Amino acid sequence: MADAKHGVTTTRDRIPAEPEGMSGLLGRLSSLALVATLVKKAQIAVDAIPTDTVTGLDIRSWLARSRGLFVAPDILAGALIPGGACSGVCMARAPNGDDWNGPTFHMLGGVALDLQPGGSSSAIFLLAMTDRGVNAFLSDNIELGGSALIGIPSAADDDTDILGLALSQGARSSPSFAGAVMSACAGLNRALYGPDVTLADILIGGASCGIDSAGLTRALVEAASA
Repeated sequence: MADAKHGVTTTRDRIPAEPEGMSGLLGRLSSLALVATLVKKAQIAVDAIPTDTVTGLDIRSWLARSRGLFVAPDILAGALIPGGACSGVCMARAPNGDDWNGPTFHMLGGVALDLQPGGSSSAIFLLAMTDRGVNAFLSDNIELGGSALIGIPSAADDDTDILGLALSQGARSSPSFAGAVMSACAGLNRALYGPDVTLADILIGGASCGIDSAGLTRALVEAASA
């Protein structure tokens, strides 16, 4: 078990791996229910970005300049599941610069948070600041830890591809991304968009989905313009 302060992150709404050959209406409805819950929680996390503190203003300024966003909402510290991962949502800025494409669904593993077990939940944000950062979101699997892709706000420079941070009750922290890996939730993305639609079709091409993500899009637009 990892120590209480630096536990591997888990989430209240973990998305299970898709069983081999899962098909049919019930399976698809179950997947749609999961993604609808995750999108709603992502919207709540974006809405909760503070506006009346220096921390909040920084984040909204970065979001206004970003080209993409991954948010894993409602994360709890814990080390009960070795290699545990948290589920989250990716969005990318549309070519017109105002709208957002997505969502796609991914797992983020190998992240350590400064949270005490049983404490307040946190949300992890990865802000893609460059095209290279957005391209990382288009990969089925990518190792973020140990690469030059990701940095924390206090140590990042203008060339950083992805800014990583966590928010808990309005306070910002810098998780450790040393072992971070991001993997696409292929089953959920297929359930929402169909088997032949790629991550690039969704995040770059703006392919439409079968759930209402207008609330998340609205929250992003408002947060980026505040």
